[in-house]
Amino acid sequence: MSALSQNIISKRFVQCAQTLLSGNKVPSARQLALSLEYKPQGLSEILNGKRNAPVELLKRAAEMYKLNVRYLFFGEGEMFENDQSVNTRVIVTDIFQKERIVHVPVAAHAGYRDNLTETVFVQNLLTYSLPENILRYGSYRSFDIAGESMEPTLLPGDKVIGAYVEPQYWEQGIKDNMIHVLVTHREIVVKRVINFIRAEKMLELHSDNMAVLPYHLPIEELREAWVVRLKITANLNKPDGHEILNEIRHTVASLVGRVPVK
Repeated sequence: MSALSQNIISKRFVQCAQTLLSGNKVPSARQLALSLEYKPQGLSEILNGKRNAPVELLKRAAEMYKLNVRYLFFGEGEMFENDQSVNTRVIVTDIFQKERIVHVPVAAHAGYRDNLTETVFVQNLLTYSLPENILRYGSYRSFDIAGESMEPTLLPGDKVIGAYVEPQYWEQGIKDNMIHVLVTHREIVVKRVINFIRAEKMLELHSDNMAVLPYHLPIEELREAWVVRLKITANLNKPDGHEILNEIRHTVASLVGRVPVK
């Protein structure tokens, strides 16, 4: 491939990137770079015509934002495979263009489900950030826990922080036995998941509370998936069974002639 043809492909990539940025599909060039696992400075040089876009970057952009490969390489057709398939997730950033975590309280669950692509609604929700070394890369959202289905792992009033799973990666990115926040057309649920997307086009949802039976979620009902990375809890009670454990410690300590540590 000649240097000239590479330059043409890079120019077409820049046009696609500028369309994403101008259409508010991505809030900033920095966020675009991070979403593509590419250095922001390197992407800036590409956007300013100082560097050609590498093939791996083109591949990731085509997969994530549905860039039309025939447009990129041959100038044929529209920029995107389907305008509706371009990621429309709303992102909120601070004055330094760093993405903030949007929190969805219980009271806003129904509204979020119905308005998750509405910029004004999402921007009016509470947002916050964590210390820099915690969850540095990716897009995150937090949700209140309601109900007892995930006890004892998650309690009512806890908050979970989930990393966004791009829809095109649901088949590989939704991991078995991991806790996910799943936004459907009818509700927001927090469950452990068994992924049957490839074989049966559905997810099997399990609760940590053994009294709650598992059930199936057809993949066409899923709107967003967030894999839980952290929880925030105000429950600092000792776990069940700690009294028995303390008795065992005291018994062992007395047998060996040591004073147990309290």
